[in-house]
Amino acid sequence: MWDVAARTEMGRYLLDVELAFITESIAGLTKKPQIALDAGAGSGRVTGPLSKMAGRVIATETEPALVKRLTRVANNVTPLLVSPESERLPLQDATADVILAIQAAYLTQTGWFHRECTRVLKPGGTLILTLQNRRSWKGLVSRRRPEQYQGEFGARYYERSLADIDRDLEAAGLQLEQALGYNWLPFTRMSDSRLIKPLAKLERLLPLRRLAAVSPWVLLSARKPASPESGAGRVGPEA
Repeated sequence: MWDVAARTEMGRYLLDVELAFITESIAGLTKKPQIALDAGAGSGRVTGPLSKMAGRVIATETEPALVKRLTRVANNVTPLLVSPESERLPLQDATADVILAIQAAYLTQTGWFHRECTRVLKPGGTLILTLQNRRSWKGLVSRRRPEQYQGEFGARYYERSLADIDRDLEAAGLQLEQALGYNWLPFTRMSDSRLIKPLAKLERLLPLRRLAAVSPWVLLSARKPASPESGAGRVGPEA
């Protein structure tokens, strides 16, 4: 499904917005990330571009078939199979410079994931994630048709708002830095409508991307506060 969706007009639009945000966020760091974690990497649609921005990428997935595919993304990508029931990221403390969780609601809507990101990130490290925003027109539709908005592993899309996630991040010790709204378009990820390109252009021209609090989808970046200690750690599965 993810591969098919990534090739549709809607899928390309979403990926373009996400990669632009990721690239800008990483470019704003003081140095090139040594270690990046792509949590819920899927088939590697974001992992590939990320591998060109970081020295090494750890890509986690819950499906063996996807882990096998991730081995072919790039030489500096290390795929790891994780259990969907696990509430621990498979890296040591203060290891990662950057963590991505793109379109992975089963992770990003949970408090444990934000706390684990704080543990795994180095001081000054960055978390970039996507949110399907409850306080949006698509969030309203999802509450009227809940059966159509069921995510992976029991997660439902549009369960949390930007304010909810901001509070979760703060409670975990992370500081929200940027929030960009997108996906105002009235189409599913599988759509090839001819209206997608002009409406995406209109979304850019209008101030919709600045209305993150009520945007259907939101891209967020949060920072772990810097400290005098570097906190460098060993990368890899925990014993």
